[in-house]
Amino acid sequence: MRRGRIAGRAKKVAGAEIGVRLVLLVILLCLSLPATASAESVHSCGTVTVRSDAASGNLARSAARIACAPHGFPGFPAGARLEDATIHLTADPAHFRALTGGRTPDWGAGVAIPAERLIVIPTFRLDGGPAGGASPGIVTLRHEIAHLALRQEVPGTIPRWFDEGYATWVSGGLDERAGWQLRLAFLLGRAPPLDSITLSWPAEAERARLSYLLSATAVRHMAERSGPGGMEALFRNWREVGRLDPAVRRTFGITLGQFEREWQRVVQRRYGWLLMVSHIGAVWTALALALAVLFIFRRRRFRRRIGVLEEREEAEEAYLRERSEGTAPLLDDPGTRG
Repeated sequence: MRRGRIAGRAKKVAGAEIGVRLVLLVILLCLSLPATASAESVHSCGTVTVRSDAASGNLARSAARIACAPHGFPGFPAGARLEDATIHLTADPAHFRALTGGRTPDWGAGVAIPAERLIVIPTFRLDGGPAGGASPGIVTLRHEIAHLALRQEVPGTIPRWFDEGYATWVSGGLDERAGWQLRLAFLLGRAPPLDSITLSWPAEAERARLSYLLSATAVRHMAERSGPGGMEALFRNWREVGRLDPAVRRTFGITLGQFEREWQRVVQRRYGWLLMVSHIGAVWTALALALAVLFIFRRRRFRRRIGVLEEREEAEEAYLRERSEGTAPLLDDPGTRG
């Protein structure tokens, strides 16, 4: 009888413990759900939605203003805007890898996935920008918006050099600082070869950035050579013929290969001059050293001649002084010899 009462009490205690644990678990779940929900910030305008975690809330508001405003990219109609897109700003590396599938390099400042109309920007990789220039966050956001906008504007496959070059150019990535990076790269022999406009896209951050910048110079040259309305005409022809190559021929009257050779000359002239100056500087340095050696040699020779003349002059002065005193030996005058 006693054993039965003890067993019954044990069951009650065990049941009570299980009940307490279940209650605590439910409480914890209830407490965690509001925290998770409140950690995300959502800003929408039209068909664009910007999502961010709590750490990127202020950036999300700025991103929404930029993404929802007319982007003003060259070649697009006035007032064109980004459409049907979701932008994620995240300060969590794990969340960034989950959104992108972990396929981006460590130096990537942003990712655009046009097929999903998705932009992902890791805010933990944004650093301070140069004084007086656009912040890296704005440049990165406009760069990724340009990728989606291009897919929105032109059909078919977009060559990577044009895709990355256009996005780098219109986002403000090809600034004066970038120009000097290209000049130094040519000077130090680090620039990618210009044998083809289809540049390589290496995994190393520095060389990849140079490829981005060079592709931007190609797109900018295309815009500059065509004048106002040139990019708009290119996009219009691109939509009609479906590919970039024939669109270039129809718009500019040259083949893409001819444009490529023209671009190579422009890049060499615009960014390779520092290399040329360095070669000229080396020639002038060698010439200056040769002149310095020649000057030193001639100066020493001149000093030796001066020394000989001074010795002769001192000897003549001594002879005249002795002669005036009557102590100098008499010398025959060559004119009196018979």
